[in-house]
Amino acid sequence: MSTCVTRAISNVVEDDGPMGFSFQRRQRVGRNTSLNVSKSGVSASRRAGRVTVNSRGRISVNLGRGLRWRGKI
Repeated sequence: MSTCVTRAISNVVEDDGPMGFSFQRRQRVGRNTSLNVSKSGVSASRRAGRVTVNSRGRISVNLGRGLRWRGKI
């Protein structure tokens, strides 16, 4: 492996910090509505086709083939 690639990989690993475990439980409460419980609290989410928006201002778009884009509104 070249030195440039090795440096780039080590920079990415150092910047990310330690990886941890996450917890999330999702309970459907309607046809397109879910109640989400995670380590950081409770939120609700609503799905419309490929787009999901939750009560914390997050948006998720299913791009197909196992790909998903997530962002903040």
